Amino acid sequence: MANLERVYTIPLGRVYSMRSVRRAKYAVREIRKFAMRHMKSTEVRIGTGLNERLLRDAMRSPPRKVKVTMVKDESGIVRVNLFGSRPDDAKVAEKAKPAAGKKAEAKKEEKKAAEPVEQKKILSDAEKKAEKEAVKAEMKK
Repeated sequence: MANLERVYTIPLGRVYSMRSVRRAKYAVREIRKFAMRHMKSTEVRIGTGLNERLLRDAMRSPPRKVKVTMVKDESGIVRVNLFGSRPDDAKVAEKAKPAAGKKAEAKKEEKKAAEPVEQKKILSDAEKKAEKEAVKAEMKK
């Protein structure tokens, strides 16, 4: 099964008949139902851009309609993102790459990682007590 990508405008007007305190939660449920019905899948993931858009004006007033891009991959997972925004996968990949101006810093970190690190001594309980007593004796002097 190849990737299936579609653009929809989801009407969220019926959300406004629900309690005003939780309208954004109902809007998320409506989007999930819409995606399940139109993309024929049971697993739906909502992108951060869409989530932020739903919560932009607080829980009480989500948008009346929202334009989204739905992508269904080979494993049957449907990813719903706000139309025009990049998918979350692209954002994660971008964060993973070091920026062009930070190449020198990345090399320094690699060198630090290559240097041997001093290992802490693992002390038994008796050795810890003896060490504490020695410190107390020095403090009394």
